[in-house]
Amino acid sequence: MPNVSTVQSGQDKKRAYMIAGILMAIPFFAYIILPVYDRVDPQLFGVPLFYWYQTVWLAISAVLFGVAAFLIGRAKGGEEE
Repeated sequence: MPNVSTVQSGQDKKRAYMIAGILMAIPFFAYIILPVYDRVDPQLFGVPLFYWYQTVWLAISAVLFGVAAFLIGRAKGGEEE
């Protein structure tokens, strides 16, 4: 018999999926605003903004996707697929 405290309600699952979706959409919008970072200056250690902006967002994306995966996994609660 499943423990009542570990079983999430449907509302909690929807909330977790919504937050995960938002977390996964943030990098998409950060990359799609190309005119904001399509320039050379400012430079960081001689690397133009265009390159280091994308590199920083790559790391941020990995963290956001990891958190989203954790939320989705916790929402599923060990359900068999």
